[in-house]
Amino acid sequence: MLRSPACFGGIRYFQFLSNNEHSSSVSRGPETMFLSRVLLSAALLTFQRDSYGSACLWNCTDMPVFTPSRLVVKFGDPTSAICNPCQRDCIGRHFGLEKKVGEVTMNTTTIFWKVNKTTQWDASPDCYYNNANNVQCCASLNVTVYQPPKSVSVSLLNHSGPLTEGQTYTLQCTVCDVAPVKDLTVTFYREQTELERSSTKNGTDAKTPVNATFTYIVKARKEDRGSRFSCKAKLELESDERLIVVEKESITTPLDVHYKPLPPVPTPSVLITVKAGDLLQLNCSSEGNPEPSYLWTLPPGDRTSHRGSVLSIQPATTKHSGCYVCSVSNPLGSVSVQYEVDVQVSYIYYIIAAVLGGLLLLGLVITGVAIYIRNKRQKGKYNLMELVSGCCTCFKSGGRGQVPQDAFPL
Repeated sequence: MLRSPACFGGIRYFQFLSNNEHSSSVSRGPETMFLSRVLLSAALLTFQRDSYGSACLWNCTDMPVFTPSRLVVKFGDPTSAICNPCQRDCIGRHFGLEKKVGEVTMNTTTIFWKVNKTTQWDASPDCYYNNANNVQCCASLNVTVYQPPKSVSVSLLNHSGPLTEGQTYTLQCTVCDVAPVKDLTVTFYREQTELERSSTKNGTDAKTPVNATFTYIVKARKEDRGSRFSCKAKLELESDERLIVVEKESITTPLDVHYKPLPPVPTPSVLITVKAGDLLQLNCSSEGNPEPSYLWTLPPGDRTSHRGSVLSIQPATTKHSGCYVCSVSNPLGSVSVQYEVDVQVSYIYYIIAAVLGGLLLLGLVITGVAIYIRNKRQKGKYNLMELVSGCCTCFKSGGRGQVPQDAFPL
């Protein structure tokens, strides 16, 4: 099993557990010097903005209006927006735009904000004006700066090698260097079947890139042998102009699942009848992983041995009748199947032989009589009864008497 590569760099690390777990945790790793400086700068800017914003009124009747009302921009890409500070209250009064990045230009009461390269994660500008009461009316442009995941990986946590049927395992998906993580959704799949969808909307409001992990508890099945698990990370960001969807996927290597042997299919009949002289064949083939071994227990009168999945005996005799037991096993378990065999002697051959012998003898008798009659016709008349009587007299005298001459007239 390939393990997930770690996410490198001084990026914050968050962990999110799937819905089928009952606890969750969030952890943060060490920050690099560069990130510390960035956070310090962001804190100073936030302080300045808060000081500025403390004098702002954010719900004036005549509010500054940005076009578009919200922006989604990839880190490092250009962007722009227009602000109209007000419709009437700011005419001839002080107005402007506070920004952290980019350039500002004005045309009468229209303010143009343009950024050639977005290098701030919190790049939202504030547009303001002073009303007749010298109160600042302010509006902020919602700018989402995003970064697609640098990498996505999925693996079984703290496990390598084959899985065992019925055991539970933790599938872990690691998403590296992604922002904003609150808009990230991770989906686990078994082949094309969706297993779990997890989001981080309630996890963190971090705007800078972070590393996030998601877990899902899976129970190994024998059907999973050769299957692949995967996780897909998706950023879904909506602006006024379009919906931006960024996806990245990682897939495991094919899984190897070990399971005990299954009963042979089809299940053997209660009684197997075989005719003497025919082939006796018993099929005990089973499915299991690792490959199962076979051991046959034969009737007491049969001294042959066999260890394959198919037992063949040719020709079968009555001594092969009896109970056969096939035991199938591997390291995870075993299963036994019993076959009751009855080898029957068939008398049809003897009957056929007797009938054929009788027909042959009858044919010989008929042939002999026919030849005798033909010869007699050629030499003269005869009396069949006298012939039989003469023959009997001869036989009774032990062969020493003579047959009357008139018994065979010429």
